Amino acid sequence: MNDSQLSSKTTLATSQFSKSWFNSIGSKLFLYVLCGALVGLGGMSYFFYQILEKQAKDEIFSTLSMQVKSIDGQLKRVEKSMISLASAASSMRQIGIDDPKAYKTLAYQFFQHRPDLVMGNGFGQTPFQMTPKLRGYWPYFYIDQGETGAVGQQLSTSETRYSDLFQDDNYFEQNYYTIPFTKQKLLWTDPFDWHGITMMSCLNPIFDEKIIGVAGADVNVTALSEQVHHSVVRNAGYFAVLSQQGNLLSYPPDSNKAKLRESYQQIPLFNTIWQTVKATDSGMLQVNDVFLAYQRVPSTQWLMLAVVPKSVVHDPVFSVTIIGSLGAGIILALVVIIFVRRFNQRLQPILHECQILAKATPQNIDIKGDELEVLEYSFNRMTAQLKTSYESLETKNTELQQLDKIKDEFLANTSHELRTPLNGIIGIAESLIDGATGELTDKTNANLSMIVGSGRRLTNLVNDILDFSKLKHKNLDLQLKSIGVREIVDIVLTLSYPLIQGKSIQLINAVSSDLPPVQADENRLQQILHNLIGNSIKFTEHGKVKISANVVDSYL
Repeated sequence: MNDSQLSSKTTLATSQFSKSWFNSIGSKLFLYVLCGALVGLGGMSYFFYQILEKQAKDEIFSTLSMQVKSIDGQLKRVEKSMISLASAASSMRQIGIDDPKAYKTLAYQFFQHRPDLVMGNGFGQTPFQMTPKLRGYWPYFYIDQGETGAVGQQLSTSETRYSDLFQDDNYFEQNYYTIPFTKQKLLWTDPFDWHGITMMSCLNPIFDEKIIGVAGADVNVTALSEQVHHSVVRNAGYFAVLSQQGNLLSYPPDSNKAKLRESYQQIPLFNTIWQTVKATDSGMLQVNDVFLAYQRVPSTQWLMLAVVPKSVVHDPVFSVTIIGSLGAGIILALVVIIFVRRFNQRLQPILHECQILAKATPQNIDIKGDELEVLEYSFNRMTAQLKTSYESLETKNTELQQLDKIKDEFLANTSHELRTPLNGIIGIAESLIDGATGELTDKTNANLSMIVGSGRRLTNLVNDILDFSKLKHKNLDLQLKSIGVREIVDIVLTLSYPLIQGKSIQLINAVSSDLPPVQADENRLQQILHNLIGNSIKFTEHGKVKISANVVDSYL
């Protein structure tokens, strides 16, 4: 054999092997399962990607919410301080204190215990309301910034300055007095510049039946904004704060814009989303290449933003998803290969038997095709055979049901026929006991009583036959009434003595005479006791058969 002939045979063998492999059910199953699994894996990957992305967005929004709560908490403490100052000033006026020095001392005490962000605080009266001798009086303490031309006088013991804003600023003409006096509720002013620091005031009217003054505190917004000069998540992103009117209060990418309180319109990103966010309190947006979460600060209605590049969220999520999907795909492919291999090993004996079954026909049809076609033909034949067997079984079942019905009718008729002579025997024996033929000896009466009991027992057996029929049709009725258990046991034991037949067995009724009556069907109870005692006597050679009863939880 030369090389060309060997190569030709090798090519032919390889071609036949490839054709056989691709036509086998194992290869088809492998391809179907693998394709379906890859589609499912793609769907799972997408779902997993969405979950991871949502978790990242939730992390951004959660971080933003923590910052908002922190800022709002500090502002709430300022509001609480002004409410307390207004209440204290009102109380002093109610008890008749009109000394200006007392109100000055009160303002200074609150300044000493001011919240961290407060740069200055005090309160002023409406004309002649707290100090009747003075038309206007507003003791105000603030932190000295060392600026030239600062109003008031510096206290010698600290970096604190004191000013009477009536003398130094004629507060009756200023917004920090006229606005809260008009609106008569606690409010925050718009941010304003004070010696290079962005400030805003918390103002609260003082009431004593009517408005008698205004308490105010100046808050360092610049210091508050600097608290959010850090990244949002994963050392990326930034926080920004805008006033209710849309002016920048904090903008880390360009602090000068925040210092000048420029409008949101100067920032293209904020200008794009402003109309969307200004009417809502919180949310999450995707704009261009960033995720933008926003939430309002309840106290001042500022808008706080968290801006994070999409790459910070998408890159790790995408990496985890791809790595997880590839790993799962490789494992899945290995599992499918192992499964198909094991499946083919298990399938071969079944296919062999199916081929034998398929060829075992009168026509001896030759079945061609893959394994599924052989299985299909074989199962169709078995289905036809099962259908024939089932129809034959149904016919047999119908016949058996008819025979069972005839049996039930026979038992019922026989039972009725037996009850008539039995009732006659019982009636004659009872009439003899009652003296219908004269007085009888005690032994004769005892024997007649035995006949009556045995007759009733036979009647009960006949009734059992009828009960069997009723039980089969679920039509058994119970005649419940109050009966004494000890008396029933006596009757059953008396009728059971003939069953002893010379055995050394003692029948004992241990049921207490104090046992209360029970609700039961007398005949059914006797049936139960006859069966129990009869079996006990049957399987006992010597000894005692003792019947006792106790009451447990209202049951015997």
